[in-house]
Amino acid sequence: MGQAVGVVSNRVKSTFTPAGSAFTIWGVIYTLAVLCVIFLAWKWKDSFKNFGRRTYITLSVNFLLNGVWIFLWTGAGAGSAILWTSVVFMVGILATLIMVYRWAGAASARASSSWAESLCVRTFLSVYLGWISVAIIANVAGAATPVDGATPGWGLGAATWASVMLSVAGILALVQATLYFDVGYPAVIAWASWWVSVQQSEPNWPGDDNTVGVARTVFGVAIFAVVIALGGGLYRMLSLKQPWQPAWPSIAASGCGPVTMYAPAMPEDDEAGEALSPKENPATAPHTGEAEDWPKRPAAARA
Repeated sequence: MGQAVGVVSNRVKSTFTPAGSAFTIWGVIYTLAVLCVIFLAWKWKDSFKNFGRRTYITLSVNFLLNGVWIFLWTGAGAGSAILWTSVVFMVGILATLIMVYRWAGAASARASSSWAESLCVRTFLSVYLGWISVAIIANVAGAATPVDGATPGWGLGAATWASVMLSVAGILALVQATLYFDVGYPAVIAWASWWVSVQQSEPNWPGDDNTVGVARTVFGVAIFAVVIALGGGLYRMLSLKQPWQPAWPSIAASGCGPVTMYAPAMPEDDEAGEALSPKENPATAPHTGEAEDWPKRPAAARA
């Protein structure tokens, strides 16, 4: 397989490179991936009905792409061509992961069927997507950086590009937390941005004080996003008595909470069998806002 992921990352010293400890998150991701596969196999009938065949196929393709990417990245000693090839596979990983996140993750238009699904499927997809959103930026920066060389600035300067991409990551963390009350995604952004700040503050790394400052700011923003997600999810569960997710479809439908539709009964005849006139029928009579307009009048009152 070659070198460890973190070792290769440290060799290509870009302004977006996090400290080697950041890559321990792959252990968490792979553990959650195993739990996800076990759940999908154990509850395959319900999962197949809820998620569809496309989710199984796309997730399988994603795992295959991930395996190829690991092989290419850890064999980075072969040169920059291998690293740029790994970027292509990373794009495929991100694209397929977004699809699965939309079909089975926090962005899907259905509530989780159980706590087991929330942990094994939704938490996995949230953490995985959060890390890949950051990893693809680091992957491009690493591919553009010669081994033990300087990252090209592409017109703005390498440190400026790193600050821009870190800011984008922070915005994405807020979006995911606000729309879906997704805790895992912003938590991973916080993890990544912190380790970027740690690495770029070390001597002989290309990041400047601005890069470190932006990374620490994004860390704070991502932690705030986690609080938003936790608060919103708990409010839905404890106050509105609704599932934690999906947040966006139900809130968007009503503006501030669950939609409650009221429709009066539509009787055609009264108890005596006499037909109600259109004015007396609560389904067709004009409503002035007074309570007496709605109840059905007894037959004796019409005599």
